[in-house]
Amino acid sequence: MFSCSRTETKLINEGRCCGVVRRYPPNECPHKPGSLLQFSSSFLPEMPPSDNTQVVFATATIVSVRPGTVASFRKDDMLARQDGFENGPVWHGHLNQYYKGIPDDASVYHITFRIDSTYKTKQ
Repeated sequence: MFSCSRTETKLINEGRCCGVVRRYPPNECPHKPGSLLQFSSSFLPEMPPSDNTQVVFATATIVSVRPGTVASFRKDDMLARQDGFENGPVWHGHLNQYYKGIPDDASVYHITFRIDSTYKTKQ
């Protein structure tokens, strides 16, 4: 399962997101184009706020995996919009919060996906 933040869960459920970024060591990203992702979250509307259980809410096929650094991706507004954010600095704020502070030279991967199915949740 691919765990999502509260923001990512909302953006994916609303259909406003076709990419996510994750931190992995250089050349060690486990995701490959054509592979399936099962997005999971503990931030679904029908779940109690104190429940940390991860529930699958969507499945997707990986379209591409692009390596980079936090600094290079922060400058890429198109990448930020693919991920559902207004621009690079807003995207960076989310990533910085997700990873509790992440250095500019950190190795990250942009994973572009196509949603195959979503599980209806209460809005």
